[in-house]
Amino acid sequence: MLKKGLLYLLFVLVLAIPLNVVSAESSSNDISNKVDFGYIDPKLPQKDQKILREVMQNLDKEDRENVFYIDENTGYFTANRTEKLNEYKAKYKDIIGSDGNLKHDVNYKENAQSVSALECEKIGLDATFSVASFANPTTPCNSADSGPFRKVVSTTGKSRITADLYLPAKGTEMVMSPKSITVDGKQTTTGDTAYIYVGALNTVGSVVHQVDAGLQFNYGDGVDPMYATEETWAMTSLDMGSVISGSPANFKMGTNAFMKFYIPANNQAALSVSGTAKDGSALTATMVWNVSATKGFTTSGSLMQVKRITSIAQLYKHEDLTTGSYMNNVQWNNVKVGTVSGSEQLMNASTTSSGCGYKTSNILVEWTSWAQEVIRVKTGTL
Repeated sequence: MLKKGLLYLLFVLVLAIPLNVVSAESSSNDISNKVDFGYIDPKLPQKDQKILREVMQNLDKEDRENVFYIDENTGYFTANRTEKLNEYKAKYKDIIGSDGNLKHDVNYKENAQSVSALECEKIGLDATFSVASFANPTTPCNSADSGPFRKVVSTTGKSRITADLYLPAKGTEMVMSPKSITVDGKQTTTGDTAYIYVGALNTVGSVVHQVDAGLQFNYGDGVDPMYATEETWAMTSLDMGSVISGSPANFKMGTNAFMKFYIPANNQAALSVSGTAKDGSALTATMVWNVSATKGFTTSGSLMQVKRITSIAQLYKHEDLTTGSYMNNVQWNNVKVGTVSGSEQLMNASTTSSGCGYKTSNILVEWTSWAQEVIRVKTGTL
């Protein structure tokens, strides 16, 4: 009788456990590091917790530590850690509107191109490189009218790219020297800014849509104070909608980092970077954007290509290839492409559709393989 009584009591206690303790849709007080899709601060509003649950469950598990999410249509943003969200709000209060959302860039125009406009970049790979010797690219990229760059694009059917990187240091490996110019009667500069970034192309009908994200160098002296923490490589979006995003994470110059870009769910894009923070501590951060369904980005990558770009960007339509800005020793290593996690393979001739430079005289490449190269870029002849 005693054994039966204990079993009955245990049965009653099990029935008394609130369902929300074990439910995936648990109350905010039950959300912790034990939740399968990653930590979400229970102090966040319920709306933010719901958004983050939906977003984070699609991310690679290793990308769920520090997550920042942006809705490119509305500018709504949140993060899984309250302290990180508050830091971001304090740093970027000037780009947050009265409604609490990120402001839109009134000058934004999607960088979509017709398929025919991209054809000259698909004529083949740079075939004359000698292994481990610097040379100018032989294949020219289309001009973006905004500074010199090196670009490598995968074959179709890819939605993910990963790479080990070396991030050059100011002064010893990189100097930005923009020129003063007048635009619409106002004094400004050519805005020379170093970028190392990745992204994707997707063909919808006769139009190629693009999404880009990566690292921008905060050179200092007010070149782009929106992204300051000075003299760091900052995570940012480049062509991810009209929202002004700022940067939720900054990485120390002269260090190594790991970068990953992928489509975690249809109509989303994610950038994850692991490396060293300015104070020397380890840092991993992930940015996730929703992407307009009209652009057709999918995890399967059926009509997609992924890409990597090293550039010195300048003010659009005010390109000046004589300013003398340069960035040396950008190292891309172990570059892999694929679709879902685990499908990645090292880039080679069979998974690379194009490798080009703009202008070819402004780029030098020390080419080892399509998975490994060192790049120099200059707004001047190399």
